[in-house]
Amino acid sequence: MHAAVGGGGALRAANEIEMTIAEIRRIADETMASMQSTAESETRSFSNLKVPVSAFGGTPQGRTLGRQHEAAHEVFVRTIEGVIADLREFQRNLRACADSHEDTDEAAKAALTALGRSYARHTYQSAYNYDRGRGENKHDLAVPGQGGGETRLNDSGVEVPTTDAPAPTDAPTDAPADAPAGPAPAGATDASGMGTS
Repeated sequence: MHAAVGGGGALRAANEIEMTIAEIRRIADETMASMQSTAESETRSFSNLKVPVSAFGGTPQGRTLGRQHEAAHEVFVRTIEGVIADLREFQRNLRACADSHEDTDEAAKAALTALGRSYARHTYQSAYNYDRGRGENKHDLAVPGQGGGETRLNDSGVEVPTTDAPAPTDAPTDAPADAPAGPAPAGATDASGMGTS
């Protein structure tokens, strides 16, 4: 059976069967257990229905028929015992299958959760380069009357001009640009492709 795990622990086989892990466990624990119990009960009843060879008469033909009946009875009982063993094995395999898919789901969930947490305080290279580029070029990017081109994010996350007054006109023009706040991400590069450290 070719199966694929879908979201929420669903198991789908070749677009024909779709069930949850809980349903697989219910089949193993309830349906299969009921089938085994019925097979075992019927096998015991049938095993007790032995007919002695003598019941078929004392003639050679009767004894031959009696032995054939006895042999057929034994074959049938052994076959049903094999069916019961197969049912038990299938039950174990169903439980193992459910355990395996459950473990896979848990491992995937843990990996994705860890990945998400690793980005909680992550410094993105794109954001770092953007901030650095704006800081280094703020005078050239300035819009008259808007605080030298400096902006901030409002409460809605929209970039708006700062309300700070523009820098005095007598400020040295060769003053170094303000560096953006925050550490550079590991391996950060500037516009020239050189390292930032």
